[in-house]
Amino acid sequence: MLILRLFSLCLLCVIPVFPQAQSNSGDIKGSVVDPSGAAISNAKITLTDPDRGITRNTETNVEGKFVLAILPPGVYRVRIEAPGFATKVVDGVEVRVGDAVALPVQMAVSQVSTEIEVQSQGEVVETERIQQANFIDQTRIRNLPINRRNYLDFALLAPGVVETTSLVDDTSFRPIQTPNSGLSFGGSNGRGNGFYIDGVENYMGSSGVRLSISQEMAQEFQINRNSYSAEFGNAMGGIINIISKSGANDFHGNVFGFLRQRDIQARNYFDPGKSAFTRVQAGATFSGRIKKDKTFFFAGFERLDRQESNFVPLLQDTSVFSRVTPSQQQLFDFFRSTGDPTLIGLASQAQRTLTPASNPFVVQMFAKNSGVFPFAEDLTTFGIKLDHRFSERHNAFFRGNVSGNFQQNSAFGALDAYNRGRSLDQFDGTLMVNDTFVFNPRWLMDTRLMFNYNTLDVIPTDPYGPEINVTGFGLFSRQIFLPYYGIERHYQALQNFSFLGGRHNVKFGYDFNPDCRRAAAAHREPQPASFCVAVLQPRLPYDLPARFRQPQLRRHH
Repeated sequence: MLILRLFSLCLLCVIPVFPQAQSNSGDIKGSVVDPSGAAISNAKITLTDPDRGITRNTETNVEGKFVLAILPPGVYRVRIEAPGFATKVVDGVEVRVGDAVALPVQMAVSQVSTEIEVQSQGEVVETERIQQANFIDQTRIRNLPINRRNYLDFALLAPGVVETTSLVDDTSFRPIQTPNSGLSFGGSNGRGNGFYIDGVENYMGSSGVRLSISQEMAQEFQINRNSYSAEFGNAMGGIINIISKSGANDFHGNVFGFLRQRDIQARNYFDPGKSAFTRVQAGATFSGRIKKDKTFFFAGFERLDRQESNFVPLLQDTSVFSRVTPSQQQLFDFFRSTGDPTLIGLASQAQRTLTPASNPFVVQMFAKNSGVFPFAEDLTTFGIKLDHRFSERHNAFFRGNVSGNFQQNSAFGALDAYNRGRSLDQFDGTLMVNDTFVFNPRWLMDTRLMFNYNTLDVIPTDPYGPEINVTGFGLFSRQIFLPYYGIERHYQALQNFSFLGGRHNVKFGYDFNPDCRRAAAAHREPQPASFCVAVLQPRLPYDLPARFRQPQLRRHH
């Protein structure tokens, strides 16, 4: 009974379609007219992409308009045929993710069989788009320089988007076990953003971004800053909408490698010599067909290895250990000037006590945690995508990706002492299926299923503590809330129905997205908990009861 009620509410939540096309595809909205501007009805429209075996057919309505919806991003060829007119072929029609391409076509009168071929020209003003969005296409992803090949950093090119991970005055609580996205949209703190790959979510429960596909496997992505479709939901900030690459009839391969090494690096200012520094980032991709015009594959692998050094300049001025502060010195001098033996003795005793060098532990703490220290990182990413065309009206794809990231002795430097650092071990794996079925030129159905398993293990360099903070000089020992071990399981079942009725195009569906988490953190004593939250969209929150358990805190040797 509950499911029936929820489904009934979903049917009532019908939203206009095409201000923003789809979350993992694009649309073409066209109009066909004669030389006088009169609409041509029942014109035959044929869309093809020979490289990927895609074919789609429709006809214009009485107003001469047509819609080709749920198209995988790519470049298409559109053929328009009508009795009494020369056949027109528009080549190079580019469809981007989340885009609704306007394609006005004017036919030429001809009594003989004639074909006119033209090249599509991109719109100067995108009249069909109401959301504030930017696109990062394959040309930019491939050619723009970027550190660590993290393609999400390209989002910083969009207006109103800045990085939050290094803001000095950031008010967001940012412990490592609850990461944020690192991107601020319109002044937000980095939380509340949505990240999607191929139309399914790719964010953590704390609004951080899960490990995902490599840069070589990313085809393009859309940066939605405002006024995006309600289809996304679950986000108060921005939306990053990523599309992975697919195979085609031709075979393609790519092998790459990048090297940075100590001998070809400039010396760091704080480094007394040229300390260890090696960074290797390499990978490969391979794609092609399994069966021509039917089944395709794309596989990508990438690995980052870092053996580098970090510099903690806490002991730049060692004289601070042998003197008190100016205000303290002024007070002691006043006591001595009184000539009172009691005050003179008090001043001498207090100055000895407050001089840092009088406490050997303080000097040792600074000495042991200042200098040059090694750290390492291993990041491995693998992904595969399989596309299959059952017919002209039915196609599906499967994507699987797995990533592992281990950072040893990370997150120290500046005023963070070496023993304030930690090691991080993270695993992420995702499986998803997308099925698109065209019942007829008016009715379309899109179904997606996703499962994700994510673990995050944070091990402090100092396993005992306590946390010691010397304001303005150094931050030492184990942070509060560490060590930490957490598991997240994300599930998603999404189904959309689109009706293309000419003047009235509508879209409705549901998005069931449970997020189950289990975590154990140390704060005075371990406080482990396990709970599950499920959300049914649009605007239908459904919370499952909390279940508290007592998992064992993970041990490290």
